[in-house]
Amino acid sequence: MKIRLVCLFSSVICTFAAEEKKEAEQWKSLFNGEDLAGWTPKFKGYELGVNAKETFRVKDGLLK
Repeated sequence: MKIRLVCLFSSVICTFAAEEKKEAEQWKSLFNGEDLAGWTPKFKGYELGVNAKETFRVKDGLLK
């Protein structure tokens, strides 16, 4: 009985580890570090896509 429980427990741990690895492989970067491509800012009182007062900008590879 104890051996079966250990085997079951080990199997469950391996399954969770495999799922975590699969999720990590599906990671998709939202920011390319170069520009705001793919980003659409929206501020109250401004049209969609207007970056009011240059609120969002890229400087030294960082989104600021």
